[in-house]
Amino acid sequence: MATNEQFLDRLIPYLPQIKKEKVAILAEAKERKVDVIDLLSQISSVDQSAIKQAILSAYSLEAVPEFSIDVMRLTVKYFPLSFANSQKIAVISDSKTEVGIAIAHPEQSELINAIKKKIHKPIKFYFAYPSEITQGLKDKQIDFKQQIENLKTGGLGADIQSLETLRSSSKLLDVILISSLDHNASDIHIEPHEERLLIRFRIDGELQDIALLPIELSDIITSRIKVLAELRIDEHQKPQDGRFKLELSDHSEITTRVSILPVYQGEKIVMRILSEQKQKLQLADLGYSKENQAKIYSNSEKSHGMLLVTGPTGSGKTTTLYTLLKLLNNENVNLMTVEDPIEYRLDRVNQIQVNPVAGLSFANGLRSILRQDPDIVMVGEIRDAETANIAINASLTGHLVLATLHTNSAIDTLPRLLEMGVEAYLVASTVNVVIAQRLIRALCKNCKQTMVIDDKILNALISDDSSFEKELRKDMDQFLPTGSQIYKPTGCNTCNNTGYKGRLAIAEVLEVTDEIKNLIFAKASPPEIQEAASQQGFVRLLEDAIYKIKAGDTSLEEVIRVLKE
Repeated sequence: MATNEQFLDRLIPYLPQIKKEKVAILAEAKERKVDVIDLLSQISSVDQSAIKQAILSAYSLEAVPEFSIDVMRLTVKYFPLSFANSQKIAVISDSKTEVGIAIAHPEQSELINAIKKKIHKPIKFYFAYPSEITQGLKDKQIDFKQQIENLKTGGLGADIQSLETLRSSSKLLDVILISSLDHNASDIHIEPHEERLLIRFRIDGELQDIALLPIELSDIITSRIKVLAELRIDEHQKPQDGRFKLELSDHSEITTRVSILPVYQGEKIVMRILSEQKQKLQLADLGYSKENQAKIYSNSEKSHGMLLVTGPTGSGKTTTLYTLLKLLNNENVNLMTVEDPIEYRLDRVNQIQVNPVAGLSFANGLRSILRQDPDIVMVGEIRDAETANIAINASLTGHLVLATLHTNSAIDTLPRLLEMGVEAYLVASTVNVVIAQRLIRALCKNCKQTMVIDDKILNALISDDSSFEKELRKDMDQFLPTGSQIYKPTGCNTCNNTGYKGRLAIAEVLEVTDEIKNLIFAKASPPEIQEAASQQGFVRLLEDAIYKIKAGDTSLEEVIRVLKE
């Protein structure tokens, strides 16, 4: 892949006047964290038409003639919308003989090769600035966020015309689902109250009110969801669960898991969004440090043993396991899972859904899986002694077992297995690595601001003498002493004025080395195991969090909120 400097060097023969500004352009692009190509479009000292012509000449391209009204439909036919927006590409034409694609980064040969592999037709590439592609795609999208805004009743009043359209066409659910994707929500809550229907999204782990709708729309939305999820429309007294996959009117796809529960005012609905486009495939994308990635990858390559992921509900354990499953999934292995529920459906993976009514538990499912000649087994959760012992025995007989538990730390997982009745020698012989993690909100890159740590700030944030806060003060003194520069949230339109956008994992990864095995045999206490692990490079959750504060990835307030227990 060409660097920014190589890109400018390629332009200089066609645009010699930028040679003297090359260093300044590179420095400004780095400081502002913007595309060099977009920055070129803002240089007032050079004729803009000359800059674009130089790019066209250097890469033998034509300029995009225009973005037609079909650009959205054509683009999502070949690429997820999130990918098109992030990579700055758009499909502008599609015939039987040729596909026309606008690109903003002609210097990225890897991207161009990936596009060629994806589309099995001759391709004609065009050039457009990144901002032009972003705007071209945006202009062709229906403003669903505005429709939600129009339907709010709090102070704005309802848009009667829009309301009637939605009421008669079942378009309202489409509006809500597309708005949830626009907000990057993980869950949608639809809650009936006495006079209003409350719509809430869980964004970056936090519930936020989105709209208050007339209560009359409750039955319309509920019936539509029941039909899509193949649930009983006439059942209003019992909980129902289902799922559906739907192509929305902006041509994006969404998969949701549905839970409907009778409440006093009607039926409350929660939809978990299972958008596979949003699933990140690398541990680095989830927030894991290079050191922790190396430990996890090396242990996942072993032919047998256990890899455990631990943490409370909502800490991202399943996402981490799916990331590892996708890494391990190839034509040479039989990969099987037992889950409750199945979050995402994976190609070439045999997934079993726990079904207590049919007598299919984690333990029974795991026992049956072992008769299916598996190489790798994933257990959604080890909940009891029976499941724990079957998983342990599976790992002893030549299987790699991935599983989750509910414990607070990697160290606590070892005595937890002992408490379940697993013998110490079995724990020591089978557990290869334990991962403990939490999810924290990432600072919005667009609006985060620097601040300097001082005693006043520390005293305001760390106000009591709990064991956690004593540990935090000790680590702050070591890694982020008074006078250090960190970042704080502010808020802007990009992050819905929260100061945060997206989430990342903080983690601790415990490798069960020979020394740790001996301590398990001896039934050593967690502090003794932690002391030995620390001497071998073990990084605690709090330490990993402080490193991310130092790097500007998150804030001190967010770390305290998540880790204080």
